[in-house]
Amino acid sequence: MSALQIRLERIGIVLQGIPVELVEQAVSGLEPLLRRRLQGWRPAAAEQIDIAGLALDPVRAAPGLDAAGLRALLAEQIETGLRRALGPAGGAEGGDG
Repeated sequence: MSALQIRLERIGIVLQGIPVELVEQAVSGLEPLLRRRLQGWRPAAAEQIDIAGLALDPVRAAPGLDAAGLRALLAEQIETGLRRALGPAGGAEGGDG
């Protein structure tokens, strides 16, 4: 059984009107959340693919959003972008919703 390894060294996301402190708190727990969401997912394209141009949908934040909510929104957008770029799962679906 082979493991999927996705290495994201940098992601550029523009967030307007959201305090820097909130973004820093949200991003601090993003990696473990993404690991859980993508656990078990195997993309159709098994070889190494350059996803430098990964396109993310705009993040729309509701008023009163906290760090956990922002983290969940960001994880959802990154997961959606990866799945869109790499194709449907060939194995078990990951994610939690």
